[in-house]
Formats: sequence, C-alpha cells, structure tokens
Amino acid sequence: MENLRQITSELHPQVPVKSLEKSLIGFLETVEDDVGSVRLEVSGDESWARPRVLDEAFLIVREAVRNALGHGRPKIVLVRVDIAPHELSASIQDNGRGFDPSRARERGGVGLTSMRERAELLGGRVLISSEPGSGCLVELFVPLKRRAGEQ
Repeated sequence: MENLRQITSELHPQVPVKSLEKSLIGFLETVEDDVGSVRLEVSGDESWARPRVLDEAFLIVREAVRNALGHGRPKIVLVRVDIAPHELSASIQDNGRGFDPSRARERGGVGLTSMRERAELLGGRVLISSEPGSGCLVELFVPLKRRAGEQ
C-alpha cells in the first residue's frame, strides 16, 4: 500500500510549476549522481505556455529522465526544452542501452503510456525513438494556443 501511495503521489507535482527551467534544475540535481552527466538547455519565454502545459511538460520530461536512468544506464543524458509562441517542444536523449519501443508494453510499465496520455490531453504528442544498443530519444511537442487579444 505504501508503494502505491508513493507512485500515485508522483503523478502530479507537489506544487504547480512556477518555472519549468528551475523545476527541472531542481529535479536534475537530485538525480545527477545516478549518471555521468546530465545537461539541460531551456530556451524561449515560459510565459507563452499556460501553467497546465508547464506542469505536464515537467512531469513528462521528469518521467523520460527517470526512465533513461532507471533502465538505460546512460553516461550522458541531454535535456532540451524550446518554448516558442506556437509550440513547446522538448527532447530527452541518452546514450544508454536502448530498447525496442514496440515491446515496452510487454514489460508492464506505465511510464511511456502516461507520457503519451499527458501530451495528448494537451493536444500534443510524444515520440520515442530507440533500439537496443543505441540509446533513446524522447520528443515532446505541445501546440500553444494564443490567448484572447494576442496576435
């Protein structure tokens, strides 16, 4: 029961993300001992994205990094987030063991499915490219809607 509580408590951020970049830095600081190098690059203006998009993007990126570290044993993980007026995109690339994405569901995990579902709720998508021995690339694309009165 305690394991279930821990898992479900991690499905949502403890507090809303005020800064995606700062939240990712904070998370990456807690896991950097698990890998040789984790690099983060964030560009763009976070005000272009609604708070819910920032919250969900954080959870998707966090899950992708956790998956890389927990399953791939990479030496390097590269995280890039680009925020433009029309789209938030992110990529998480590692040089770990890689896997066959078509067989990932057979293992019974929910991480990849939850990332896809979160992105779809925002009108976006998650793409996963990997093969055994070749690392993994997770890409997130979320369209950003303009707010009333903006051009």
